[in-house]
Amino acid sequence: MSRRKITAGSTSITVPIFIQDTSSTTGAGLGSLVYNSSGLAAKYRREGQNSWTTITLATATVGTFTSGGFIADGGPVTGGYEVGIPDAVLAASAKWAEVVIYGATNMLPVLLEFELDVVNYQAALATQASVDAIDDFLDTEIAAILADTNELQTDWADGGRLDVILDARASQTSVDAINTKIGTPAGVSVSADIAAVKADTGNLVTRITATLFSGITSLAQWLGLMAGKQTGNTTARTELRATGNGSGTFSEVTDSLEAMSEAVSEIDTGSGTGARSVTITVNDGTTVLESATVRLTSGASSFLATTNASGVATFSLDDATYSVTITRSGYSFTPTTLIVNGTETQTYSMSQLATTASDPGYATGRGWAESAGVRVANVVVQVRQITAPGSGVIADDGYRSDTSDALGYVEFTGLIQGGEYEMLVGTVKKYFTVPPDDEPFELPSIVG
Repeated sequence: MSRRKITAGSTSITVPIFIQDTSSTTGAGLGSLVYNSSGLAAKYRREGQNSWTTITLATATVGTFTSGGFIADGGPVTGGYEVGIPDAVLAASAKWAEVVIYGATNMLPVLLEFELDVVNYQAALATQASVDAIDDFLDTEIAAILADTNELQTDWADGGRLDVILDARASQTSVDAINTKIGTPAGVSVSADIAAVKADTGNLVTRITATLFSGITSLAQWLGLMAGKQTGNTTARTELRATGNGSGTFSEVTDSLEAMSEAVSEIDTGSGTGARSVTITVNDGTTVLESATVRLTSGASSFLATTNASGVATFSLDDATYSVTITRSGYSFTPTTLIVNGTETQTYSMSQLATTASDPGYATGRGWAESAGVRVANVVVQVRQITAPGSGVIADDGYRSDTSDALGYVEFTGLIQGGEYEMLVGTVKKYFTVPPDDEPFELPSIVG
């Protein structure tokens, strides 16, 4: 057996071997072998392996590495060969490996054992010059450390820098400076003042009962829900409905401050107290229309009246030129003007809207963009669903948009009946619930 020490992970390694002729009585070597001689084979095994791995022998050139290479070394002694040891044999993670070459006629098997070490024994050793350089470096560093240590001892000595600093910090002057910054205690001492603050804080905590915020996960979400200025939080809505005031039915669409403000803003300002009698009749071209809202506006003055069963709305106005707008669900009207300088009687016709129908279970929402009571075009209106009916979960958080036409009309089809939606006009948000049995239905007022 041939044992060799080699660095683990070495690559491209060739080793010389001697193959003895078993038919010789003098121990002569076996010549004339090549990589593919009949029966010639090689295998290897590494630490931890329970089987041998075949090495595929190959032709090679003496002095040049070939994995599995096998070639006669051309030396003066018969039986000398050179073998290229595969890199996998010498790979790291094992402490030893062995290679056996065998099988040819009259061949004594050759066993090579490799001790795989982490040390490269052939690496250059440190020179005396490098050792001297290290020694000089250590001398310099140790001298510097010693000097710093001596200086530190001097600083700590009576009258040293650190001693002077500590004396100054403990001086009465520094204590007085602290007292000056704190000021005169309100009580007998600073510690007494601190104790008083602690006592007051304890009293405050005891006055805040444990049940004050019971049932409220987020006060901010409650306030936002009641204001109606943000997308309703599902948890806050559920908690608010569970209270006595919530009555189980609270909805920011109808019960929030925003909704109530909008309701107040839509209260009729009256039909006027002027000297002129103005009678307006509204029809669809043939049939009078009841419940049509007629608005007459002149400057900052605006007057509202609703048509009766005869399609008539009456006003008492002063002389002026008024803009006329008329609204009624399912109808459109092109604004016009009316000059009042006496008793006036006027008939206006509305056009019935052709609303796009939605599939069963869905509804079409429609509305008109208005500014100061006048319907306006090119107002972008966006809606998005915030909860599905009954589930309280968001079903579709994407915005859909429509732009008001020349008559201020906008329309959204396919809104889920019973679902709650957010409507966005510019930066103003409003909320509404799609009626479960009203197709089409009116959207909240749209202010352009």
